Amino acid sequence: MKSLLSLMALGLVAAVAAPAFAEDAPPTTKAECEKTPDMEWDEAAGKCVRESPGG
Repeated sequence: MKSLLSLMALGLVAAVAAPAFAEDAPPTTKAECEKTPDMEWDEAAGKCVRESPGG
């Protein structure tokens, strides 16, 4: 019984904590992307991507 309760508590903690560690989805429009630090709009792909280290 103790182990079942422990597993349930652990599951609840994991379910509540998981969204805190999830990465936010990148912006979906060019305007939103240009406002986001460290992100740039990729014209060829039509999506927002992380800035490349070279510029």
